[in-house]
Order: sequence, then C-alpha cells, then structure tokens
Amino acid sequence: MSWRSTIFLILLAAFILVVVWLTQPDDASARRSGPTDAALPGTAEMPTDEVTRIELRYRDGRTMIFKRDGRNWQQTEPFAYPLDAYRIRQLINAAREVRVYDQIAAASFSEEFTPAGLGLEPGEVRIRYGWADGEVEYALGRRGIGGRAYIRAVEDDAIFVASQNMHERILETDPREWRDRTLFRDVSIELDRIVREEGSARVVIERDRREWFLREPVSTRADRERIEEYISGLAGARAGGFVLDEPGDLARFGLHAPAGRIEIVGSRLVPRSDQPSASDGADNDDDPERVEFSQGLLVGSPAGGGTQDRYGKLEGSPAVIRLPAQTIVRLFAPLSELVDPTGTGAHAADVRRLRIDGPEGVFHLERALNRWIAPDHDDRRVSTEDVEELLEHLTTLRAPELVVNEYPQELHVASITLFGFDRRPLDTVRVAYDPDIQRWAFENGDNILRVQGPGFGIKLTPEEFGLPDD
Repeated sequence: MSWRSTIFLILLAAFILVVVWLTQPDDASARRSGPTDAALPGTAEMPTDEVTRIELRYRDGRTMIFKRDGRNWQQTEPFAYPLDAYRIRQLINAAREVRVYDQIAAASFSEEFTPAGLGLEPGEVRIRYGWADGEVEYALGRRGIGGRAYIRAVEDDAIFVASQNMHERILETDPREWRDRTLFRDVSIELDRIVREEGSARVVIERDRREWFLREPVSTRADRERIEEYISGLAGARAGGFVLDEPGDLARFGLHAPAGRIEIVGSRLVPRSDQPSASDGADNDDDPERVEFSQGLLVGSPAGGGTQDRYGKLEGSPAVIRLPAQTIVRLFAPLSELVDPTGTGAHAADVRRLRIDGPEGVFHLERALNRWIAPDHDDRRVSTEDVEELLEHLTTLRAPELVVNEYPQELHVASITLFGFDRRPLDTVRVAYDPDIQRWAFENGDNILRVQGPGFGIKLTPEEFGLPDD
C-alpha cells in the first residue's frame, strides 16, 4: 500500500469518527439519552384548536406576532395583514410533529455542547405559542446531518436533538406565504356598492334591495345574474404572490398613480361591546350590530417577466403584491357585460295591463284571470300566446348587442307602457326600427339601446293581435 493510500484511509477514518461523535456521542457524562422518538416537551399540553397567539423573534431582530379572532388569524406586527388559517394551523402542528431523539441535560453541558455553540442563544428563531391558560416557547438552533436539529424549550434548560419539522416550516418558508392571498374579504351578494376606476373611466354599481343598478358612467339597470357572477369573481380573486413589504417608493411599482382601482362597500354583523346596557345591565353580546366596511385594491404597472401580471396593493396595507393577468381581466370585465340586456326590469307576472302606442294608434291589452282581453275592442279575447310572447320580448329576451347612445327618435315606431295590478305604470319601453339594417332596439329612458338582430319580430298593431280595425 502506498503512503498516499495510507494517509487517505487515516483521514477517512478520522472523518467517520467525527461524524459519529457529533450524531451519536458515546460520552455518557456529556449527554443523557432521552426517550426514543418522543414528542417535544410542552406540545402535549398545547391545544391545537385553542392557540390564539404566536410570536416569532428572529436572530436578525425581526419580530412577527399573529393573533386569532374567532376563526380568523391576523398578523399584527410588523403590520396588520390577514393570515391563511390553514397555513397557521400547519405552523402549530409543526411543533406537535417534532420527534425528540436525544437530550443534553443542562448539568451535562460541555465546551462542545452549549446553547451558544449549538446556535440556541438566542436561536435562529424563537417561537412562542400562547393560549388562554398557558404558553410554550422554543428556540431553534443549528441543524445537523441525518435530518436532525437542536431545539431548546426556553423554560427548560435541556437541549433536544430532534427532527427538523419546525426548522423546515419556519426557516425554509418565506413568512409572507403564511398570509391570506384573498384580495377581498367578507364579499357576498349583500354588498352595497362597487366602484371601479380604470384611468379616467369610472364605473359605480349600487344595490337597491334585491336589484342592482349602474350609476356611472350611465344610470341603468345592471344584469343581476352577471353582477352576482362578478361578485363571485371578487370573492375568489387571489394575489399571485407577495413582492415587497413597505417599499420606500411606490412609483417603482406604478402604485403612486395607479392604473386602476376597485373598492367594495358593504356591511357585516359584529358582536357588540361586552359592556352591559345602561337600561337593564344585560350583556349585549347576543345582539350584534351592523357595521359598514370598505376595501380597496390598487392596480399598478406591469410586473414584467414575460407575463401580463401587474403589481398591486391593498389599501391600508404596505405590502406590494402580484396580480395575475386573469384576475385583472375578471375584475375589470367590460361594462357591457354588467348592463341588463332586457328591454325592461319589470317582471311579466307583475304586468296586468299593456298600453301600446304603435304604428296604428293606441290600444290596450289587459289580463283577466288566466286570459287576455282588449278593453278597446269590447273586451274581445286575444291570443294568450301572442301577449306572452310580447312580454317575453320585453322582460326576458337578452339583447345580443348594447349601444350607449341617445334614442334615435327618427326611427321610433312604438311605445309600450306596462301597468301593475295596482294600475300604476311599471315602465315604458320605446321601440325603434331601422329598415335599412333590419334591426330593432328597445330603450326605457336610460339611453342604452338593447339591439335585436335580423330575424327578430314584434307585434305592435291591433291587427297582429287578431283585433279588427276600428
């Protein structure tokens, strides 16, 4: 055997001895063997579903505090931000999943095995879990080979050789990934107002009881079905990721003068103060009050990277986020998709009487139980199918094209007024027809033409309803 081979074998043997000494020291005075595959002390008493506070203190001085309110988790330091409850539960469970393989008792600390030497003073990070009647805190030290790491329970001087579950969950994860990526919280069809700004264009949508209306840039009926789909899109909209917290210059991200903005306004029920009422001293917790809330989203400049994603920021938050292109498209759906495409907002079942001022003058149709009659023609019965077809055209048929324009008076052919069972008018629909392009249009006072294409027809004269000429 050559001298080179001998030296190599000596060095290899020395390396193996060092590894064995670090992972399985045989000096009983330096380490005391603990239970094999045991839980981390303190975790058995930690009620996973009752933890309400988590504190993280990193070696570099960063501090993060998470608090739970009911089902919701909120980051409170260094700034407020909603958290993903599922990910926080994983953070709690990480401590419970740690397995302890060995233990170094405080009385057995040696020069090689000290808290400072193992990265435990103060620790790469210290994490404290708190609940109503208790808390537990751990310091995470350096990691070794074989999937092992050093952990110290702050209230216990002992050092534990354990699995790396907590290290992986805390030190290998960007804390921003624990945040809730939902853009709009508490979104439902009970919203009161949606404001959308895109450059100089502004869209305002408001709810009046069960119906939705556009207030800007035009005042008209909104398509309830489409609005509910839009609100569902708001509720499901999520950030693509977190870019930077507390940037010094928002102009870098196009957020000093955002390209777009969306604001939602609504109300929610919240428990009243725990203070007793002045009248009877009773606790008002069971009598919640309705409180208005608003949430806003700013849309900045393109994020680059070969995508159509953009930078964004929730109003009141210092975190710059990434908005996926498909989310932006959904949030800024074309105005035409939100307008009610039917001729009137009245419902056919609510109509008792029709006044038709058509090409051959005025005549009336009136509901009489389960049939329709013409009062101007000696209450002569008319085809129920014909009247229901007319009502369907006005109340149900969706126009394939919408045009924002003044009503073309020169193309006017008829006006139809719908009356309710209280004999009060529900709505009046004007009907225009362009013979050159064979297109019909309905308009009911909002300067939005609901245009029907070629092949569409509508009955507007007594003769078309089977009534004789007077």
